[in-house]
Amino acid sequence: MRGRFWNARRKWMGNLAPASIWLPLTAAGVIVIMRPVRWAAVGLWLLASGQVLAWLALNFVGLYENRAMRAALEREFLILKPGFRGWRLFAGYASEGYSSVLDPHEDLGYLLLTPDGIEFIGDSRRLVIRRNQVLRIFRKPNVHTFVGLGGWVCVEALEAGHPRVHRFEPRQRDSLLGNFLLLGGLKRRLTNWLKRDGPQSR
Repeated sequence: MRGRFWNARRKWMGNLAPASIWLPLTAAGVIVIMRPVRWAAVGLWLLASGQVLAWLALNFVGLYENRAMRAALEREFLILKPGFRGWRLFAGYASEGYSSVLDPHEDLGYLLLTPDGIEFIGDSRRLVIRRNQVLRIFRKPNVHTFVGLGGWVCVEALEAGHPRVHRFEPRQRDSLLGNFLLLGGLKRRLTNWLKRDGPQSR
């Protein structure tokens, strides 16, 4: 049995690179600002540089080894769905109630649409949401939203008589900003898919 592609090492690395830039520059800025007034400008420059460089590092390195995981999971997807010719998107997923200090994504995999449902084929789980279960499609913030680099597209579905929310965030591109720019299109696609023939009777 293979190990997980979406593992703790990759989650940690996506956080350590930005932190390794932000922490020393921010600490140095605070220390310098506490010195005589003539050093205040230098301290402020260090603080500002720390925020900007950490944001850039988070954008470009926060999705650590994303391309390698996308390629590996695509190979598995093509084995599971050899004849699939429809729309699909590499995405992060989180079930309702999931949270983590390392990364908002519980799993990574391919989100796809069929005439009858939404499917997610991930590294560690497989999800099928039938069209007649879907209640609504909406957007919701996550930790990436607070630095202007992401957010969720949510699918609320009726399961065992109760509404449950499944959260998705694009990871098709290798930067957080690049994927953030796909969010609006993902919501529109899912909304149009649901409305195309109208929600089926529940």
